[in-house]
Amino acid sequence: MRRSEWPKKGGRFAGTFYAERGLVAGRLICDLANDLGKSLMTKCQSWGLTEMCNLMLGETRTDIDTEAALKTWGSTAQGLLDYLLHSETDTYYIAAIALKVQMLPLTKVLTNLAGNSWARTLSGTRAERNEYILLHEFNKNEYICPDKYTKGKKEDKKPPGQDEENPDDEERADAGKKKDKYKGGLVFKPETGLYDKMILVMDFNSLYPSIIQEYNICFTTVAREDLDDETVPQVPQDQAPGILPKLIYNLVERRKQVKSLMKDKTATAIQKSQWDIKQQALKLTANSMYGCLGYERSRFYARPLAMLTTYQGRQILQSTADLAKSMDLKVLYGDTDSVMIYTNVTEYAEALDIGYKFRKAVNERYNKLEIDIDNVFKRLLLHAKKKYAAINLIEINGQIEEKMEVRGLDMRRREYCKISKDASE
Repeated sequence: MRRSEWPKKGGRFAGTFYAERGLVAGRLICDLANDLGKSLMTKCQSWGLTEMCNLMLGETRTDIDTEAALKTWGSTAQGLLDYLLHSETDTYYIAAIALKVQMLPLTKVLTNLAGNSWARTLSGTRAERNEYILLHEFNKNEYICPDKYTKGKKEDKKPPGQDEENPDDEERADAGKKKDKYKGGLVFKPETGLYDKMILVMDFNSLYPSIIQEYNICFTTVAREDLDDETVPQVPQDQAPGILPKLIYNLVERRKQVKSLMKDKTATAIQKSQWDIKQQALKLTANSMYGCLGYERSRFYARPLAMLTTYQGRQILQSTADLAKSMDLKVLYGDTDSVMIYTNVTEYAEALDIGYKFRKAVNERYNKLEIDIDNVFKRLLLHAKKKYAAINLIEINGQIEEKMEVRGLDMRRREYCKISKDASE
């Protein structure tokens, strides 16, 4: 506040975000358009303030060109005042959006769960939150975590006691050499076309965190020595629950407890809002735990564990589709953690009945994995992988309402022009 001038351009980081961050050191920067803001406002396409105001607040903001406005408005006292008022209004809009998406309370709870820095959570560093929560968990269980390896380390600077070469360290040492990505989720070839009878979308709840619990996948349980990069390790047998499955289990159980508190009819609106924020934070943290296994720059990067998790996911989705076929149900499409089933019935209640029977048959196979009815579509236009439009039936206060669901088509993509989006609609 006491600076007489803005940092001059020049030098390595001057005039960039880093210089601005230096100016507000000690204060939290709540950026609506960073990774965290984008994850809270998924409906936005450009993440410009005008679009955010429209979607999140239902307000119409006037978009102006700052330089042009200052030239024209700045020539009169009234014009300058109008420009200052416009800038001030923007500040209120930004604050209103941050309050609407509950960015500060949510990041505060996420930070308390992970034990990292609040400023870092606000910048959207999910990998760092995972790192901190695991560091605290391993420390609590009396493990010593090794130092974080970074790209550019020389091979001869191996930590004491490490004789054989580790392929993961080698990959980090060779910054120019990129390792092939391991195989992810299973995606079925879609049975394209227009379907005008009821379609069930059956979805596994938190598939990867549930797989980690179901098969006890952990740094402390899975044998992964002497494996090449493409060999999937074996599922651990008869071992005590590892650190990672136990951590995810605790997060899931805590979320269940918080959600049960929300059903209390005597609770105030403020209490319900606080509990809702807490259950959101617990869900986000549990669902992101798998991510640290497959992210190369994560301290807890463990390619074999990530490969084993996605391998089990592919097996589960395939066996779910096979079960549907054995029950004379047609599988139209499947993607990672969900399958679309053509019921061949026209009544909503009949479709639900088929969904409940299928859910029971699948869930009997597992301890931690659960499938549920995610959507019931009245009509579906299946165009290609990850591209479809459907009329979704939603039950609101006992009444069935229709809502258009669109995935991946022109009208939902940023790079398409308006005339193409209108035609698609």
